[in-house]
Amino acid sequence: MAKNNNLTDFLTDVADAIRAKKGTSGKINPQDFANEIASIQTGSSDVVKNQHKSVEIESNGSQSVYYDAGYTGLSSVSITTNVQPKLEEKTETITTNGTKTITPSTDKDGLSKVTIVVDVPTDETDVNIESSKAVSLTSQGATTINPSSGYDAMEKVVVTPMVQSKTTTITENKEITITPDSGYVGLKSHKIIVNVPDGGGGTTPIAPVESKDVNFYDYDGTLLYSYTIAEAAALPALPPTPTPPDGMDLSDNVSWNYALDEIKGLGGLCDVGAMYSRKNAGMTLFLDIPINGVTITSGIKGSSSASKYTIDWGDGTTENVTGMTAKSHTYSSRGIYKVKFDITSGTLGLTSNQNVMGDNISSASNRSNSVFLRSVVIGTGCTLPSAFKYCGGLETCILSPEVSVTANMFSDCSSLKALMTQGTISASALLKCTSLKVVSMSLNSVVAGVSVFGSCFSLKRLILPNKTSGSALPACYSSCTSLSVFKIYKGYNSINAAAFDGHYGLSILDLTDYDSVPTLSGSISGMKVSQGVKILVKSNMEEAFKSASNWSSISSFIVGV
Repeated sequence: MAKNNNLTDFLTDVADAIRAKKGTSGKINPQDFANEIASIQTGSSDVVKNQHKSVEIESNGSQSVYYDAGYTGLSSVSITTNVQPKLEEKTETITTNGTKTITPSTDKDGLSKVTIVVDVPTDETDVNIESSKAVSLTSQGATTINPSSGYDAMEKVVVTPMVQSKTTTITENKEITITPDSGYVGLKSHKIIVNVPDGGGGTTPIAPVESKDVNFYDYDGTLLYSYTIAEAAALPALPPTPTPPDGMDLSDNVSWNYALDEIKGLGGLCDVGAMYSRKNAGMTLFLDIPINGVTITSGIKGSSSASKYTIDWGDGTTENVTGMTAKSHTYSSRGIYKVKFDITSGTLGLTSNQNVMGDNISSASNRSNSVFLRSVVIGTGCTLPSAFKYCGGLETCILSPEVSVTANMFSDCSSLKALMTQGTISASALLKCTSLKVVSMSLNSVVAGVSVFGSCFSLKRLILPNKTSGSALPACYSSCTSLSVFKIYKGYNSINAAAFDGHYGLSILDLTDYDSVPTLSGSISGMKVSQGVKILVKSNMEEAFKSASNWSSISSFIVGV
C-alpha cells in the first residue's frame, strides 16, 4: 500500500495488486487496468461460479441438493418429482362372519388390489354343528349362548326359563307385590288364596256410593249402586252383578235377590242384595288360627248314617267321612285356613247343642273354638239351626239362594256386617249382631220369629218387604238404638207394638204402602220410640190410622204424605 496519498502511489498500488492476483511481474500501464481486472474475474480460481441444477426426486423422505464440483454455489434448482408408491396386490380368505380389516404389508405403502375369497361355512358339511342345545335361564337380563366345546355352531337352541308356579295366601287388607323366588326368572302361574273376605267381588266401587232410596249391596254390605225411586222406575235393566270373590268356592252364577219389575212394583224403599251360589253342596269355613298346635273338634256331621262328605282341612289334609260322627283336626302351625265340607250324598247337620266349631251353645262361656271363625259360605244340603251362635269373630257370610236363616243361626255374632237372603228369617236369627249394618230381604223373605233383630245396635235402616199377604209381624226386634228408617210393606197385616220398642234413634216409620190400617197389638203403653219419630202413611189414610184402635194412642206421630 502506497504510503503517500498521491495518484502515482495509488496507481502503483493497483498495479501491484493485479500482479499479485495474476502471479505475474512486469510493467502494467494504467490504461490496461480494466482489462487486467476483468481477466482476474473470469479466469482466476477465486472467481465465483454459480450452477443451475435440475434434480429428479425418486423417493419419499428428506433430500439435500448441492452444486457440483467446479461451482461455488447454486443460482437455481429445477426439481422434478417422480416418486412411485410401493403398492401391493393382496388376497384375503374370509372364514368367519364379522368385520375384518385388510392392510398392506409392513414394507408397502398401500394396496393396489384386494381379492377376497369368501369361505364362511354355511352348512353342516363345512362345520361341526351341535344339533340341539338346552339352556335353562335362572336370571333376568341378556344371556350369551355358545356351542359346546368341539362344535362350531348350533342348529337349534331350546331355552327353558326357570319359571315358578306359586301360591300366595292373602291374610290382610293391603297392597302385596308378588315376585318369583330366588333361582326363578319369572312366574308361570300364580294362585292367590284370599282369606280376607272383603266383599265387592270384582266390581267394588272406586269411590264410595251414597245411599239413596234403592240400594244394591254386595254380600259384605259394600254399597255398589244407588238410585232414587224415580231413577229406579226409569231403569231399563238391573245393574251388573259383582264378580264372585276368588277362593270362596263360588260359581259364576251371581244374581240380585230382586227382579227389575219387583223393584218397580214396590215403588218405594228397597235394599237389593247380591246372591252367590256355592259350587257344591256343603259349606266352606275360613279360620284364623293364631297359635301353633290348635285342635278343633268340629260340630258338623252327617245328618244320617248314609251321609257321605269330604273334609279338606286347608293344610293339605283331606279325609272322606261316612255317617254321623264329627271329626277333629290339629293345626300344627298358626295361619289362615280354608276348610271345605263337600257333600257327596245325603245332608249335613250339627251335633246336638253345638255350633259348627264344636262349641257348646248352651252357655256363652263355652266358646273356645268359635273365636277362630272369620267367614262362611253355605250351600245346599245343610241343616243349620244355631250353627254360628257365639262365633264373635265371624265377619261375613254368603248364603246360597236356597238357604233360609234358621233360628239362632247367627245369634251373638257380634262382628257380622251384613246379611243377604231370599229365604225366611226365624226367631233370634240375628240377635245381638251388634255390628250388623245392612240386611237385604227379597219379596219372598218373611220375618217369622221374635227377637230376629234384637239389640242390633249398628243397624240404621231396615226394610221388610213381604208379598205373602196376611202375615203377622212379631216382636222381631227391639233396642236397635241406631235405627233411623224403618219401612214395612203391606204384606204384614198385623204388627206387634214391641217391634218398635227401644228404637230411640228412629226418625221415620214408613207405612205408606198400606191401603188399610194393619192391626197394632201388644203393649202400646210400654212402647219406647223417639219423640221425634214420624209415622208416614198415605194422605188419604191419615185419619183412618189416627182413629184406629191402639194407633190413636200415638196419633201425634202419624203424618199423611
